[in-house]
Amino acid sequence: MNAFLLLGLAAAAVLPNPAGIWDLEVDQTTIFRFELRDTPHGIEATWERPEHFQLDGDTFSQVSGPSLRR
Repeated sequence: MNAFLLLGLAAAAVLPNPAGIWDLEVDQTTIFRFELRDTPHGIEATWERPEHFQLDGDTFSQVSGPSLRR
């Protein structure tokens, strides 16, 4: 799971202004949301995801529970 956060932050590091909201959608449903904010101390990120999900490398399944913010 942390791989998605790291991938998002790595991609943001090469963009000229990565601030904004970035969604990973599957079948028109947002699975992950990354919010990137430019602060005086650098980029700050928040990751929103479902409490439970399964990922087999290609397919998300058993997505349930409330959203968690990290």
